[in-house]
Amino acid sequence: MDFSSIIKTGDLNALKLLIEEGHDINQSDTRGFTPLILASYFNQSAIVQELLVCGAEVDKVDSAGHTALLGASFKGYIDSMSILLSHNANVNHTGNNGASALIYAAQFGHLDVVQLLIEHGTDVEITDHNGMKAIDHARSKGHQDIITALQDLDQ
Repeated sequence: MDFSSIIKTGDLNALKLLIEEGHDINQSDTRGFTPLILASYFNQSAIVQELLVCGAEVDKVDSAGHTALLGASFKGYIDSMSILLSHNANVNHTGNNGASALIYAAQFGHLDVVQLLIEHGTDVEITDHNGMKAIDHARSKGHQDIITALQDLDQ
């Protein structure tokens, strides 16, 4: 079994066995996905935690410049995000398109993620390559609750 199969099924015991056998938990696949990035994309929070405890690089990027935190914010996976942030994930990292976790959360309507990122000191002034901030994305999608959460922070 490989990391990808184990992560998709959420088999924590099989993951621990691979790690014990010495498999590299920071190795990327052909798309640049590390086991941690995959685990965050599949919302396998127990696996995210185990990988981080075992030394996974929290801010390693895939071929799109995305970290595990960006993937979890895009999908709205608050549990995985909380774990990543507790392991000092870079809250202001931007992918190749300039988008931050906050921009993704605002764009896709994940209010709880927006609030978590604000609590962790995210920079609301980051703009993507289109010159848009998180609040701009929230406005373009009509996410009024997120607009309200960001309004007082936007300058």
